[in-house]
This record gives sequence, C-alpha cells and structure tokens, in this order.
Amino acid sequence: MVNVFLTGASGFVGSHVTPVLLAAGHKLTALARSDASAKKLKDQGVTVIRGTLEDTEVLEKAAAASDGVIHLGFIHDFTNMPYAIKVELAAIEAFGKGLKGTNKPLIITSGLIGSSPAPTELTPALTTGRGQAEHFVLALASSGIRSQVIRLPPTTHGDSDQGFLTFYIQHSKKAGFAGYLGDVENHWPAVHVKDAAELYKLALENATGSLKGGRWRSFQKIASVVAKHLGISTKSLTPQEAETAYLWMGHIISMDAVATSELTRERTGWEPKEKALLKDIEESEWYFAEGSAPKSCLGELGLQAMWAMVICTGQRYTSMTLEIQDSGVPPKSIAETVARRLGIPTKSLMMEEAIEHYVWFAQVFLTRDMVASRELTKSWLDWAPEAKGLLEDIKGSEWYFSPEAVSMF
Repeated sequence: MVNVFLTGASGFVGSHVTPVLLAAGHKLTALARSDASAKKLKDQGVTVIRGTLEDTEVLEKAAAASDGVIHLGFIHDFTNMPYAIKVELAAIEAFGKGLKGTNKPLIITSGLIGSSPAPTELTPALTTGRGQAEHFVLALASSGIRSQVIRLPPTTHGDSDQGFLTFYIQHSKKAGFAGYLGDVENHWPAVHVKDAAELYKLALENATGSLKGGRWRSFQKIASVVAKHLGISTKSLTPQEAETAYLWMGHIISMDAVATSELTRERTGWEPKEKALLKDIEESEWYFAEGSAPKSCLGELGLQAMWAMVICTGQRYTSMTLEIQDSGVPPKSIAETVARRLGIPTKSLMMEEAIEHYVWFAQVFLTRDMVASRELTKSWLDWAPEAKGLLEDIKGSEWYFSPEAVSMF
C-alpha cells in the first residue's frame, strides 16, 4: 500500500481512477476545490485537502507527504489556454519540488489532438500547448523523480462522459442527421474510461515503463452508429459543411489520428476489457438523453490543448497512446452508430454544412485523422483493457442518451 496524492480525483477520469486505487489497497489523499467534490471523496474514504491547482504551496506539501502523485486535474477553460498551461506548469513544478530526490513516481496526463500522424509511445511530445508539460515533467527525471506521462485519446468514453462524443450526439440530434465529411478517411482513437483507470494503477505500481492503449475507429462508422440510434441518416460533408453543422468540432471531425499502444501493452501488461467505442455508442443511453446538450467553454477560440497519451519514466522517453481497438474509429462509423440509436439518418456533409451544425467541433475534430497504438503500453505494464470499445459503448450506453448527458464543451 502506498499513499497517493491525486488532483482531479472527482472528475470524469479521476472518479474511475479513485475506486480502482482504493480497491488495490492504496491510501489516497486528494485535492478538492468544492464542497461537493470534498464530500464525494470523503464518502469513499479519501483524505481531502482543500485547494485549487493555483495553490502551489499546498501541492508541494501534499506531494512531499505522499509516496507518489497522479495529476489528473486541468483548467478546462479553452478561452484562456495560456493561463491554463501556466497553471499546469506551475503545478508540475510544485510536485517536482515536493518529490525531488525521492525516486517516487509523478504521473501526469496529456492528450492526442495535435500530435504527429500515427503517434506511438516513442513519439516525442509537442512543444506547444499541453505538450510543454510533457517536456517539463520528463526533465524532472534528472532530479530523482520517476516521471511518467499518460496520453489519453480525445474520446475517453463511458457513463458520465461530458466530452466530444456527447457534443457530437446532441448536435446530431438537433440537426436531424449524423454528419461526417464525405471525402475524408479519418479515424478517432478511443479508450474506455475504466480501462484508462486501470492503466493509471499499473503505471503507479510499475513506474518503470511507458503506458499506452486505445484503438482507433473510422469516423464514418461512428457517424453510422449515431445515425442509427437517432433514427436519422448519415451525410457526407465537405470540411466547410462540417464547420457549419458542428461549429468548432467540424475541425475535429476531419482529424485522422492513427496511433499505437503496442509499447504500452508490452511494458505494462495492459489489456483493455471494456466496451469499444462503437459498441459503447450503440448501447449508451447517456449520449442520447434529453437535456444532455453541451455547455460551451470554448468561445470562438476553438480547441487548442488536448494532445495524447504517453508514459515516460526516468530519463528514458517513451510515448504511447491509449487505444481501445486495433485501428482508429472512422467518424462515419460513429455517425452510423449514433444515427441508429437516435433513429435518424446519417448524412455526408461539406465543411460548410458541418460548421453550421457542429460549430467548432467540425473544424477541430470531424476532419482530423488520429490513429494511435497502445501495444507497447500493454507489453510494458501488462495492461489488458477489458471494457467496451467506442462503437460498442455507444450501441449499449444508457448514459449518452440520458437527460443527464451534458458536454462540458
């Protein structure tokens, strides 16, 4: 048993990491900003320290009193990313001061958006946005800290998800179709939040290698699942149509993010066990519920900081991405899955149409191609994901289609 200090313990990922660590017999101390978060954590037997990520003295002291730190918190105000990154770097510096010379683990969280094509555990971090934090924490290895980075894919799915998938489903419901870009063969990497939580535990307990996991799915398949659920058609969109339909997310829909988690699997023994993305969409109630309309915190800025999932240990740099399936999830597949759940058609859109319906999401997500691999992470940490993949999760989820499903975007 070790005493772990966590930030973001009551958030979407943190609320799954916390019970996993407690079940493994670890003692937890967590930072809590609000009374509600403090109560939620105390009810689970977690020692609570009140404060925020800006309270660097509190962070340093808590890190020094711990046997290791898992940093899950982040200020998700995308209208002021420079400040959010500034706070992130200051928090990591505080953790570094508290852990200096102890050879204890410091595990931080990063992302995949904006990374190079088909990143692996060995792909270097970006030098901008949250990539700065990756470089910063790796540099702390020279101070006697077992520094590690976990890059989470942009679609970390499961019940209570308030991210991109919820946003996409709600806007598809409003538009009456599940849209995808017609001439774009792009993919979304994804991981079930329960498998991600298991990976954090393995990273803490092994702290000797990199982690990664996740699978990518054609976005066209995602659109098909969404369209089936909504009872609407899929629609091929141009990049301009995607921006019209999905606003800022139109850009995301166009991404193609192919990544691998082979190194993570090898070093951790991680094997995802939960639902794959398409199955999660197919079965979800949450994503398709009334009242789950997203709250925008992006303003006109769009999305700038959600990069990838890596783990770096000591002075050796290794990067790996959480991947739920052996290949990325095509947005069209997501659209088809969502459409089936909502009883709406899918629709191929031009970028202009996508922006009209999906605002920023069309630009940031619909057009991206993000294929990642987690094989090294699985090997390094003996990680074996068991949760549903993305499409499987959508197919069977109650959460995504429930009244409580609300996107923070």
